[in-house]
Amino acid sequence: MFVGLSGVELAVQKCLYWPDGRRKKHLASQPIDTTRDFNRQLVEALVDKYNEDHNLLGDLAYEFKDIMCCQSIRDSRFYEHINFTAKVKGADDLNCCTDKIFFAEVMYNQSSSELFVICLCVLLLMMKVTVMVVTVMEVLT
Repeated sequence: MFVGLSGVELAVQKCLYWPDGRRKKHLASQPIDTTRDFNRQLVEALVDKYNEDHNLLGDLAYEFKDIMCCQSIRDSRFYEHINFTAKVKGADDLNCCTDKIFFAEVMYNQSSSELFVICLCVLLLMMKVTVMVVTVMEVLT
């Protein structure tokens, strides 16, 4: 694949393509290769851990839906904060009440090259309180 290229062209090709010839960075028109997406793999593992910790099996178990926000933080250690949505496997797509927002924080241990789950929980959104606060704010202004 890279035969007959100059040094610069070879470096560009290695940055753009995997050794098997697939493009590393996807174009807007191309689907994302989810098998190489680290954040997606991490979140799917977190959902599996949540299901295992809470004894959720079969149709009661959660399955990953979407990553909402992912932020890396470097202090004396390396942390990853992730907000994602998951839905109950047995629920149909029309039932939006089964979608839950999760928060996770993981820490990377450089000496052992392992990730440790610091926090993994479902966020409970209080819509009524939010509406009441907005209504009071509108009255005051």
